[in-house]
Amino acid sequence: MNPLTLTDAKARLRIPELWTRYQLPGTPARSCRSPWRKDTKPSFSVNADGLLWHDFATGEGGDAIDFLARVCQLDKATACRTFLELAGGTSAAPARFTPPRSAPPVPRAKPALPPLDTGTDAELAELAKLRGIGL
Repeated sequence: MNPLTLTDAKARLRIPELWTRYQLPGTPARSCRSPWRKDTKPSFSVNADGLLWHDFATGEGGDAIDFLARVCQLDKATACRTFLELAGGTSAAPARFTPPRSAPPVPRAKPALPPLDTGTDAELAELAKLRGIGL
């Protein structure tokens, strides 16, 4: 018997099955809430065939292996091995889903802006000419 390839595994195991397996909140859909962060409005998407996902708020996305890696906080190699085991029907014991702890927001320093002045008549005329507008 040939070993299971990642392509075969992806055909067998899709994102909705992983979502259910790890008992993630909500339901995977074209427009849904993120399963791993607070989402006040749906900004997460799983495509119709369950092969790809995208988080519009963070810009993250990928295939079912990337989804498994994100859910279980695994590196890519471990996620691939775990995914193959899950798709092959062997008993895999991947990490349970634990939502990542969000770090407190880091306050941003306000930029130091130079003092503004009105400008001379000559400067205003030059600016108007550069912008193609009248004074």
